[in-house]
Formats: sequence, C-alpha cells, structure tokens
Amino acid sequence: MTTIVRRWERLRLPYNALLAVVTVFLLVSLRDELVIEGRLHTVGVLLVGALLANVCFTAGAVAEASLAWLGLRSRATRPALFVAGILVSLPLVLAFVLGTFGWTIG
Repeated sequence: MTTIVRRWERLRLPYNALLAVVTVFLLVSLRDELVIEGRLHTVGVLLVGALLANVCFTAGAVAEASLAWLGLRSRATRPALFVAGILVSLPLVLAFVLGTFGWTIG
C-alpha cells in the first residue's frame, strides 16, 4: 500500500500542473467577459476547487490499492487510472471555473 501511495504522490505535481494550466488558460481566454466586481471570493472558490481536485486525485491510489488487494495487478493500472482521472477532472475544472462566474455552457 505504501509503495502505491508513494508512486501516486509522484503524479500529484503533474496532475495539479495540468489542471492549473487549464484553469489559467480558461481565465485568460475569458478575461474580457470576467466580472470581477464583487467577486473577491473567486480566489477562495478556486482554492476550494483545487482542494477538491486533490481529494479526488487520492481516489486513484485507493482504486489501485483496492485492485491490488483483489489480486488484479497490472503495469497498465496506474497509467490507465491516471488518464481516466484526468479525463474526468478536465470537464469538472471547466464546469467549476464557469460556475464560479455564473456562466453556462451552450
């Protein structure tokens, strides 16, 4: 279990970096439409989003440890879970950033 967690912790920085880049890209891309007045809580909301993303990241280690406990070990498990987690996280980042400013998609 500790080995699995240690290996997942090495992936935390790339995961957070990718989500941070996407968040900054969205904020910069939509800067002309941002209404900052009265939005002092925005930084706090985005920090809460980052905290929640890291809680979700931990699910990858838990899932891999559970699969290992069941005897389902594979070299592809961690990369597959990592990619799946990113594919779930990116739309959530989009929804979280847009929701922070009251935007909707469509």
